[in-house]
Amino acid sequence: MGAVAGLLALSGAMVAVALPSGAAPSARSKVDPRANTLGVQVVRFAPGTSPAAMRRTVADAGAQVLTDLSQLGVLAVLPKNPATFAARVGDARGVRAVWSDRVNQTSAFTPDPLHDLDSWAGQDAPGVLQWEDDRDGVRAAWNTTRGDGIKVAVIDSGIDPMHPELRPNVLFVDNTIPCNQLVQTFGPLAGGYGWIHDCSKSDTDGHGTWVASRIVGDDNGIGSNGIAPDAKVMGYKALATGFGGLTTWIVDAMVQACDNDADVINMSLGGYDDPNDPDFARDNAEDYFLWADAVSYCRSRGTTIVASAGNEHVRNLRQTVTLTGFSGTRTFTGAGVVSSALDEGVNAFPGDTTLEKYGNDFRGMLETPAGVPGVIMVSASSNAIAPSEGNVLPAFTPPAAVQGTLDNLAYYSSYGERVDVSAPGGARKYGVPRFDTRPGTDVLAGGWGQLGATVKNGDICRTIGGPADFACFTLGGQTTFGWFQGTSMSSPQVAGVAALVMAAHPDLQEHPDAVLARLRATARTDVVNHTGKSSPSTAAAWDGTPCTVGYCHVTFTQSPTEPNAIPFAWAYGAGMVDAAAGVS
Repeated sequence: MGAVAGLLALSGAMVAVALPSGAAPSARSKVDPRANTLGVQVVRFAPGTSPAAMRRTVADAGAQVLTDLSQLGVLAVLPKNPATFAARVGDARGVRAVWSDRVNQTSAFTPDPLHDLDSWAGQDAPGVLQWEDDRDGVRAAWNTTRGDGIKVAVIDSGIDPMHPELRPNVLFVDNTIPCNQLVQTFGPLAGGYGWIHDCSKSDTDGHGTWVASRIVGDDNGIGSNGIAPDAKVMGYKALATGFGGLTTWIVDAMVQACDNDADVINMSLGGYDDPNDPDFARDNAEDYFLWADAVSYCRSRGTTIVASAGNEHVRNLRQTVTLTGFSGTRTFTGAGVVSSALDEGVNAFPGDTTLEKYGNDFRGMLETPAGVPGVIMVSASSNAIAPSEGNVLPAFTPPAAVQGTLDNLAYYSSYGERVDVSAPGGARKYGVPRFDTRPGTDVLAGGWGQLGATVKNGDICRTIGGPADFACFTLGGQTTFGWFQGTSMSSPQVAGVAALVMAAHPDLQEHPDAVLARLRATARTDVVNHTGKSSPSTAAAWDGTPCTVGYCHVTFTQSPTEPNAIPFAWAYGAGMVDAAAGVS
């Protein structure tokens, strides 16, 4: 997930109606915090039910099909009457479960001109501007391969196929958002959601274009480079600008990408399912089942799946979990489960007055899709922690011995035993959240964040970030680039390295477990992490806004034995990916 990505908790969600196993459906009075506000529901059918029978069943119950996932035994539908749909369809033969869809959001040749610059706009961060390519061995790997013959699917906000950095390497773009049907139902601009006017296949946000450029950006003499500039990309738009994406939109893109023989899928996006919710645990289990089914479907076709660990700075345990949904009970080994400890499961912000599930309290939740078994979960590292120069609140200033160190876990990155590998994701200059710094000083531009291509008039540049955030800029008045940070940036690093590894070792293609084993076996272990867990301090931010609930600020450590320390394996998994070692 990038800096703008995170779970969208919808306070105005519709009342969810679902079909309990072995019982007649009944309406529930409480609001499902994960349910979408559009009324989209998901129907799971018994194995062996034909696609025609599925469609006939939902039509008879008064719903139109939005997303056909019949390969997984599932349809996403828009009922005429969402409140009574589950009761109507529940008596039909072959129906196993009905639940409300969930919302997820937004992770040897001559390098291009900006790649090797030493400084930018007065900033002189360690290394060249695309410093990450030296930290993860990409420059050396280019002597062996640049990813020729590998197909990468980017499931995101779409990609701009006409951006000069992407144009030579785009196979096609597609849109899995059922926008036209939704517009027919709700009308233009209904509900104020950006996606209503966003039915094209192009990227109107900019996040997906950046992600794609970091993986396959062309070595064309313009701006920046991708990690695997000879690989090809398939762009799937599953996240709507200003809204996010329903699970079925993303899963549809996964299925299509795997049917189109993607070697690698990158998903810089995510959300959470709460298996302990007293009212909606079964709904959340069904959502998790759908993610797991999609992962299994793709892995059976030989696709390696890479996803961002998330920007909540919480600890993801690696556990065996048993979930009971409406369709039955399943057990998952190696699932990512957020720790129940406050300093490992809460990520608050100044101004928060209470702990709210999905907003700042993720304790006990299952992360999707990165935490689903079979997905490579990627944490993010920073470039360097700059000397604070009096620009950081004294209570949260990194110790003098920590200032100047490289490759720490980024202050925002989630971590834990579930992390498989790490990669550069960039971070603000002083290694702390912006609200703990003097305004205008804790920048991303100039090699603190990561450089990539984006969309000139995209939402990410137009409305979200100023110079201290994303620092979007144009070359020649049209070609747009931006400095970003997030696990949305580290995930495509790993997807790109995986592409290089598969190009150099064709025997690894169509073997996702072998690809992960290669990435882990060749990862760097010569890095040291000083970023600690979240602080329980309720001290105010730089501007005086109180941190009433605590756990807004990040801590730092000088010894791995300190109680707030994040051990190497939690921060980096097996280590930081090393493309040079991976392709050798």
